[in-house]
Amino acid sequence: MRTTAADMAITHSKIVEQAARLFRERGFAEVGVKDVMHEVGLIQGGFYGHFDSKEALIQASIAYMSKAWVERLKARGADPRGKNGCFRDYLSEQHCDAPGEGCMAAALGPGISRDPASRALFTQHVRSSVDCMASIFPWASEKAAWKEAMYAVSTMVGALALSRAVDDDRLSREILAISLEGLIRQAEATGAAATEAPHARPQKVTRAKSKKGRPRPGAGAQAPR
Repeated sequence: MRTTAADMAITHSKIVEQAARLFRERGFAEVGVKDVMHEVGLIQGGFYGHFDSKEALIQASIAYMSKAWVERLKARGADPRGKNGCFRDYLSEQHCDAPGEGCMAAALGPGISRDPASRALFTQHVRSSVDCMASIFPWASEKAAWKEAMYAVSTMVGALALSRAVDDDRLSREILAISLEGLIRQAEATGAAATEAPHARPQKVTRAKSKKGRPRPGAGAQAPR
């Protein structure tokens, strides 16, 4: 049966989506074209009808992840929990355990820093994320919005990356909890806290399993919406 343009477009999207998930779970170097096509349910040779190289796929996946993340962030503007709700979900155990469905910056930032071909796209992603945060949430002032949004994004991404990297479960959850508390404290101090109780503090973060018993990243857990 002849493959239509619509079929090709659907397959192309599936390849990008699966690559984005696998790259976030394992990193660029650990994922091959064969791995991606296996997840899509196609043979490796079919890849080259969509992309010239793995590098082209990486570029497409970064663009896809960036667009999806910024759109997800924009939807936060309608969340009645406001900015603090965004902080809580990002620095949650669920997000920590699901890199394949979550933030590209925390999952792939270090790898992208060593990939000159990807840095321009990633730089655009960082700027778009900060611009979005600055525009959808209240801050101390309009003038300070971008700077405070940059601080929040940097804190969240750094904390999540560290929490995933350490092999001490207690330290991992402390990184999340302390960073979250600091962000909420700063929001209150500037008078720009979201619509939560004035002195709300993050709930204690607990994990049901030790690091050894932690589920494989991306298996069953969903990233915060």
